[in-house]
Amino acid sequence: MGRPEPGGSRQALLAQHPEVNVIVCDDGLQHYRLARDVEVVVIDALRWFGNGQLLPAGPLREPVRRMRSADVW
Repeated sequence: MGRPEPGGSRQALLAQHPEVNVIVCDDGLQHYRLARDVEVVVIDALRWFGNGQLLPAGPLREPVRRMRSADVW
């Protein structure tokens, strides 16, 4: 089996649902090659950044400083 084609999932989704004009990707910040128009960061309102550590030591998947490049948070 080869590597997935970039954009293959998007193309398959749009082929079946051409009316779609917005795709929201969970954990999309981690995929730097993923083309995007807007980056939105969602923060846990109760825990905020937890202990400030990345997985597996803490709850974060990206460093807090990564938020500087996001459009909305």
